[in-house]
Amino acid sequence: MEKIYKKRLNLLVFILTGIIGNIGVIQSTSPTDLSIKIEEGTLSVDIVNNIGIPIPNPMVLMTSLVADFSNKESTGILGTTEEQIFLYNPTATQTWTVSIGASNGPSALWQGDNYTMDYNDPDSFHGNGQLNINPSNGIMAIIIPNHITGNVGSTIPNPSGLTLGTETTFEQNETESITLFNSVTADAYRIYSLQNVMLTQIVPGQKEADNYVINMTITAL
Repeated sequence: MEKIYKKRLNLLVFILTGIIGNIGVIQSTSPTDLSIKIEEGTLSVDIVNNIGIPIPNPMVLMTSLVADFSNKESTGILGTTEEQIFLYNPTATQTWTVSIGASNGPSALWQGDNYTMDYNDPDSFHGNGQLNINPSNGIMAIIIPNHITGNVGSTIPNPSGLTLGTETTFEQNETESITLFNSVTADAYRIYSLQNVMLTQIVPGQKEADNYVINMTITAL
């Protein structure tokens, strides 16, 4: 009985060795390619806080005025540390423009609780108003994101290939959109930020006391 058991054991080991040898040969002759396709994203713009999180309802608080009989100026800043303009370019294009205009078009008005005021009528002598946008002293930067959180990791100031818009005033049927900044040769697949765009609203004399609000849209094309 003992000799039979040993023979069977030897036979079993021999068979397993043969099987393992054949598997080794098959694995060494079966190379496999892996493929990943990455498609371009979509050019977009948003207003975000200091770490890059979008702000649901951003607002620029213009300076308060006291009702008077002569024209006054109310000023504000679009693009601060806490409310920056971010241009997201996850595409290969190097040409884009970021601009601003009234959400309701040239017929839009500053809406108060009881009164309204124009934003694009140069005839302030007759009680109308006009909004001026001046991005010429804006501050631009490249945003380097934290690739784990997606938030702001670091910034590179004064990027090449970008141009700031020029000081422009809204005028009905003439100027309905104003360029904030644009690119012709800036690097693709980047995030760019803009701060320090000056806003000035001419408030005509005899304008009624009220809380006036106008909704603006920033567009990336």
